[in-house]
Amino acid sequence: MRKKIVWESKHYEFNSDVGRLEQYDEHKVEKPSFESEYDAVAIGDEHIPIQKIMHTPFGLWSVDDSMNPFRQFKFWMGHTNFSIGRNAESILRHTPGVEVLRIITRYRFIVGIGRLFKIRDVRIYINKTLCGTEDVTIEKN
Repeated sequence: MRKKIVWESKHYEFNSDVGRLEQYDEHKVEKPSFESEYDAVAIGDEHIPIQKIMHTPFGLWSVDDSMNPFRQFKFWMGHTNFSIGRNAESILRHTPGVEVLRIITRYRFIVGIGRLFKIRDVRIYINKTLCGTEDVTIEKN
């Protein structure tokens, strides 16, 4: 069997209307929102804001935290038809341009690529080193 990686963009934004992460769509028309990033809880006469927290593959983060990984990186998920063992993980970890790596399952990983690197070049490098080919397949969302 020929090794293969299919790439899928994983750039998410928090949708406060529904209270969850949603796939980012740069062509989506933004609806005006009159909600704040916080809900308020009334205790007596005081309203105390409760910050919205989201669960990410990198832990719990505040929705409006500028260091939230989903605000810092455009992530790419790699779907493979081969096991991602220690050797493949080491290759991914040491790939120029890969700032963030998370192995999700035996056949799936997420990488965050540094802003000064061309995403296409990083994907080609990973495909060449792990699969022996420069063919890159991008999955449309």
